[in-house]
Amino acid sequence: MKLEAELQVDVPAAVSFDAYLSRGLVTRSGFSGELGIAGLQSEGFGVFGYHTLNASYNATGQPDFMYNTKVDSPSGSAWTYSPVKYWPNQDTEEAVDRVSFFAYAPYVDVNPDSGAPSGGDDVSAGITWLSRFTDAGDPLVGYRTSFTPSSCVDLCWGSPRVDVRRPTVAQKVDFTFRHALSALNVQVDAAVDELAPGANALDGDTRIYVRSLTFEGFATKGALNLNSPGAVPVWEDYFANGTPERSPVIVHDGRLDGLEARYDDPCETPVALHPDIVQQGTYNAKPGVTNTTLNLFGGAQTWAPVYVIPNGYPLKVSIVYDVETRDDKLLTSYLSDGMTHGSVTRVSLVRSIATSQSGPIRLEAGKKYFLRLHLGMTSVKFAAEIAVSDQWSEDVHPIEFQVVTMAQDVDNTEANNGFWS
Repeated sequence: MKLEAELQVDVPAAVSFDAYLSRGLVTRSGFSGELGIAGLQSEGFGVFGYHTLNASYNATGQPDFMYNTKVDSPSGSAWTYSPVKYWPNQDTEEAVDRVSFFAYAPYVDVNPDSGAPSGGDDVSAGITWLSRFTDAGDPLVGYRTSFTPSSCVDLCWGSPRVDVRRPTVAQKVDFTFRHALSALNVQVDAAVDELAPGANALDGDTRIYVRSLTFEGFATKGALNLNSPGAVPVWEDYFANGTPERSPVIVHDGRLDGLEARYDDPCETPVALHPDIVQQGTYNAKPGVTNTTLNLFGGAQTWAPVYVIPNGYPLKVSIVYDVETRDDKLLTSYLSDGMTHGSVTRVSLVRSIATSQSGPIRLEAGKKYFLRLHLGMTSVKFAAEIAVSDQWSEDVHPIEFQVVTMAQDVDNTEANNGFWS
């Protein structure tokens, strides 16, 4: 009797990827604007892979299978990367190879020794560093907020794929990407002699200039832990040794103290507010805050948001602004330009942002918020009557006139808590 046996050779199977978007995607260091699936395909995403042999992933190893590997789909078809990696083959009753994958978007090329972006990329905002190849533990992405809407960077992470075994068929490692940040659109205008803004204009001799603005309820820098298994991202502080910052964020100082481009305070970020609302040069150089709604930051479109790190604390805003009125008769008083006679009144307001339905607003990742700051300006009216006496006519002649001043009020419009579309 002749016995025959056939030995089946196990052909190496390549690791392949697929990616999905959770309600849209906005990403990339140095890239501005909101991206859809086409943008993700062209810009790509980065992948970290940890081969833990027969052990489960425990956040103590190094990314020895893949380190910041770029996966993209320039042609809009299959996702590709290089060099191609093959699944470890051990899969028996005694031992099973496991690989864990973590992803972020958009892809940024970095030096694996330092984690710093290569090629001279600007690291002042957006994705500023990745954890190094030699760092043990979960992969991290360093991030800094930009307050220039036209160059804002949003950051997304892929749902982690932990302890993946070699597939028996041509199965792909798929990622669903979610937003790690909140989109915050801040607008400002003046409401003159009414609750609603827009109808009445300021007197031609009056200007409103924003001097400083402080926010609480979000952080401007942090480290995103890519091992975030749920729908809520896990943020650490920028130096990866604790929770995100809670310190107030001073986003601008518009006082004319010669330090506008420097840090006056450890929490301050030198930011360009909309050029029309900051005093620059002579009295007539800028219109200041008017009844026309403007984006608070830069010269951006009115509805352009900035992207910030939610830290779980209630949103609060503090604003300091000056009301300057030209008056040539005030010979010893000058406006901020140091040349024009007039009076200056400083207003300082602090408001917690809340809705009537749910109380204080706490920013959440993946949601857009609209905040409109109405700087209320209400005329103070005076009325006088001529006193009646024997020496004068009994006719009474009412006299009315008004002097413009400010009412300390900020109108907080409810946030739109809908997801990005």
